[in-house]
Amino acid sequence: MSLENWTWIPNKSFGLIKFNTPIEIYTNNIGVFLSDDNATIGWKTYKVPDENISIYVEDGIVVAVATYEKLYFKGINLIGISQTKLIEILEVEPDEVGTGVLYEDGDVQTPLDFDPLGLQVWISDCVVVSASLSDDL
Repeated sequence: MSLENWTWIPNKSFGLIKFNTPIEIYTNNIGVFLSDDNATIGWKTYKVPDENISIYVEDGIVVAVATYEKLYFKGINLIGISQTKLIEILEVEPDEVGTGVLYEDGDVQTPLDFDPLGLQVWISDCVVVSASLSDDL
């Protein structure tokens, strides 16, 4: 799938992946595959071939997507931009700024929630490093 196909429509879709649709659509059409079960939350994790994208599924239905390299909105890849630029593009302040998480490599990442958009981004050194998308974060 080409870069421009990973466009996000808040609360609706990410590229070809639409929230609240059966995962079998994507296993058949774009070859997503089961990666592992996340039994602690009752979700299964599927991966998109050749992309750093995870699809989270509950009872066979897409509930969320996580992306680590590509998230196009208004023609701009939000992964890799500054927190300030993100807020400017989204035209809304975060509803919540979470507590920073210290990772083994010394990196500290902080979540920002934009609930009306179904968006949670993780920020490291004031830069967006990943995002989780859904229709009801």
